[in-house]
Amino acid sequence: MHASAALRLWIPGLRTTLSALLLLALAACGGGGSGGSSTPASGGQSPPTVSLAANPTSVSSGGTTLLSWTTTNADTCTASGGWSGNQAINGSAQSAAISASTTFTLNCSGPGGGAVARVTVNVNAANAPSVTLTASPTSVQSGAASQLTWTTTNVTSCTASGSWTGPKATSGTQSTGALTANASYTLTCTGAGGSAAQTATVTVASAASLTLTAAPRGVAPNATTTLTWTSTNVTSCTASGGWSGSKALSGSEVTTPLTSDQTYQLSCTGSNGNALAMTTVTIRTAVLSWTAPTQNVDGSALTNLAGYKVYWGTTPGTYSSNASVSGAGTTNYTTNLTPGTWYFAVSALDATGAESAKTNEVSKTVF
Repeated sequence: MHASAALRLWIPGLRTTLSALLLLALAACGGGGSGGSSTPASGGQSPPTVSLAANPTSVSSGGTTLLSWTTTNADTCTASGGWSGNQAINGSAQSAAISASTTFTLNCSGPGGGAVARVTVNVNAANAPSVTLTASPTSVQSGAASQLTWTTTNVTSCTASGSWTGPKATSGTQSTGALTANASYTLTCTGAGGSAAQTATVTVASAASLTLTAAPRGVAPNATTTLTWTSTNVTSCTASGGWSGSKALSGSEVTTPLTSDQTYQLSCTGSNGNALAMTTVTIRTAVLSWTAPTQNVDGSALTNLAGYKVYWGTTPGTYSSNASVSGAGTTNYTTNLTPGTWYFAVSALDATGAESAKTNEVSKTVF
C-alpha cells in the first residue's frame, strides 16, 4: 500500500508531462484553433521590393530618359509623378519630353505589403548665349566709315537693329558706310539658352572749323582794321599773308596801318582735321597803272603823245567820273573810292587833243 501510494503520486506527474507533449505534437500536425493558423500565414509573406532607375538622370530641356524597374514579391505597380498609370512589375519605358527637373515614382504592392521607389531626372541649364560686337574705329570724321565685327556663342540666329537692320550671320564683319552723324548698332542673338544683345556706337567727330573776319573790311590809306577769329576742334593756328606767326585758337588783333590791299590768312590744325580761313581788307582807293602806247591806229609811230584820260564809275561801260593825266610818261593814277564795285578804263591823248579808244575795263570792289 505504501509503495502503491508512492507510485500513484509519481504517475500523475508523469501523465501530466505526457499530456503536454501530446498536445504539442497535435499542434504541430495542424490541430488547434483557426486564429493560430491565420496569423502565421499572413506574417509569413515576404514584403515586396522595388528598384527604379533612369538613364540618363540629367537631360537637356525637351529631352527624355529611359526608366527601368524590377520588383520582387509584387503583384501590381502604379506610376505617378512624372509618369502615370499601371505598370508591369518589371519593365522599361521611355519618358515624355522633360522641360524641368522631374521625379518619377513607382508604387508596387503584393501579399507582403507595399514598396515605393523614386528617381529624379534633372534638366541641364542651357548654355547662355553671348554676343560681342565692336566698331573700329569708334570715332570717325564726317563722311568716313567704321568696321563692325561680331562673334557669338550658343546662338542660332541674329538680328540687327538701330543704325543697321535685318538678319545677320552669327559672326562676321560689315562696314557702316559713310557716316555724317553718330550711329548706334545693336545685334540681338537667340539660342536655346535665351537671347543676348550688344550695342556698338560710332561717333562722328566734329570737323575742325575756323572763322576770320575784318572790321571794317575797307579802310582809308594808313588806317587800320581789327581781325577777329574763332576756331573749334583744333589745337594750333598759324597766320600768313598780311600777318604772320602763331596765333591763339581764338582772339582779335589790330592790323598795322594799311597802304595797300591786304589778304590775311589763318590756318589751324587738330586731330579732327585742318581748317583754313582768309579775309581781304581793301584800301578805299584805286591805284591804276598802264603802259604808254607807241603807235597810232594805222601803225605809224606815235610821236606827239601828250597825256591820258582816266574814266571810272559803278556801272560797267558807263563812267560817271573822269580825270586827265598830263605827260606821256605819267602812267599811273590814284583815286579815292567809296564802298562798292568800281569800273575803270583809260584813253590816250595826243598834242592835238585827239583821243584814242579806251583800254580794256578793269574793276575793284572796296568795302
